[in-house]
Formats: sequence, C-alpha cells, structure tokens
Amino acid sequence: SIELDGIDLISFHALPENTSVENIFAGITGQDPGILGEGTSANFVDGQWFGSLLSIEREDGYWIKVSGETVELEVEGLPTDPNTEYSLHSGSNLVSYPFSGHAPIGETIPETVQGAFIGIIGEGYAAYNNSAGEWQGTLLELSGTEGYWFITSEDVEFTYNSPTEGMARMVSPVRAVPSEYSYRQSTQQAFYFVENATIGGEPLENEDLIIAYNGNVIIGARYWYGETTDIPAMGADADPKYAGYANSGDHVNFKVLDASTNTLVEMESIGETIWQNLGMSVIQL
Repeated sequence: SIELDGIDLISFHALPENTSVENIFAGITGQDPGILGEGTSANFVDGQWFGSLLSIEREDGYWIKVSGETVELEVEGLPTDPNTEYSLHSGSNLVSYPFSGHAPIGETIPETVQGAFIGIIGEGYAAYNNSAGEWQGTLLELSGTEGYWFITSEDVEFTYNSPTEGMARMVSPVRAVPSEYSYRQSTQQAFYFVENATIGGEPLENEDLIIAYNGNVIIGARYWYGETTDIPAMGADADPKYAGYANSGDHVNFKVLDASTNTLVEMESIGETIWQNLGMSVIQL
C-alpha cells in the first residue's frame, strides 16, 4: 500500500494485469484524485475519468493529488522484472524505482551511465551529480513506491542494480522546519545547491535555517547541513493555495534565520537564481 497525503510522487514496483487508471485508482475515487505523468494526466471528476493518461506503466513515475485526509492506495500484482531496461531521453524523465526495497543512488544506477546524469529530483528532495562524479543533496537513496525525475544530459539506457537485502536506510540530513517557515509541496519544484554560505565572514552552522522566497512568499526552507545543502523552491501549481509561488523566470531570493542571534539575514547570492521547474543550480550565499 502507498500512503497519500495530498501531493505525492510515486511509482509502482508491482502491478496487476489490468493497469488501467480506472482499476489502479478505484479505491480512492472518493478523494477526487488527479494523476500527472510525464506530459500526460487523468482526473476523476463527477464520477468519471478524464484525460490522456489511460493506463499505468511500470517504468514511469506519477504525481498523485488527492483531496481530504490521508488515504491508503492498495495495489496488488506481479513484481516488476528486475532486468527491466529504462530508456531515458535527454532532459527530464519521470521514472519509477522497480524494487520493493531501497538502495543508495551511486550503487543502484550503474557507474557506466552515471556520467549522463545531471541530477535526480524526488518529492521535496534532490541529488546533484557534481563535476567529480559525487552525488550531493538530501536525496540519498531510491526507494520502492517513490517516483523520481531523472535529469540527463543525453539519451541513455540502463538497468538498475538490484538492492541488497536487509540494507539499513541511510540517515537523511533533513529536519522539520519551524511552522512559520513551512511551505506547501508542489508538483513544480526547483533546487538550489548551496556550496558555501557565510554571515559576516563566518560559515553557517547546523542550527541556521536557509529560506527561499519568491518576493515575500516563502517557497522553501532547509536547515544548513554543510556543503552542499539543497534548498527546495516550490512553484505555482494550478491551485489558489499556491498564490505567490514561483513561475518560470521569477528571481528567487534567500534569507538565513541566524540561530546565534535569532534574526533574519538577507543573503546575497552568487550563481543562477532564476526559477524554472525541475531546475538545479549551484550557488553561494
């Protein structure tokens, strides 16, 4: 089962023979679901499905929007073949992780193709493949039932390395931010990877909070966890709840809640801070 709590980026490592949208999502139609794939969608409105997305694919990822409370999506079926080949096009690919377990990015994606990856974006987390071929960011591993945007510089084909049984989960550096600096998860996301940041010449500390703004609207926040900290920046979704969130071409600005003085400090940024969906920029503050 997959827990859905409003907006979730998911995939399926097992599916029944009937992979129609009507069948897969029959149990949650009471939450008026909307399904977004890569360039396709389906919405349940007034008792029926509308849209170009007709069936669910094992290799693909999907954004699921539901109204109301948290709901469980129950799906039973045959596991995906671990030798499934993934064909990525240059740019942004919305894909699945085909195993029920989890594995570090650098171990599950074959080394022979990692050079083609610019980065990977999950639901509120990201990983950037730096010039040294090291993965940086808060997205440490890929997990079954999660969906991912793979950002590539060229067309590439690969088969995942299978996860190791019983492997312990990696500890995420992400901590919950104070409610006054919270923001809504959106299907539209960008990430800014802060290589280094200083206030008055002094480096940031782990209790310092970096906050991303579009104008005066908070669109993301992350506690500094050292080089290189990824700051999410959410975009405007087709919903009034996202009023003031970023649109393509907007300039994102940053402030730091300095824990030592409990004051908000406006930061000058070095690097590209213009927002675009699925953008990944390396900056300094």
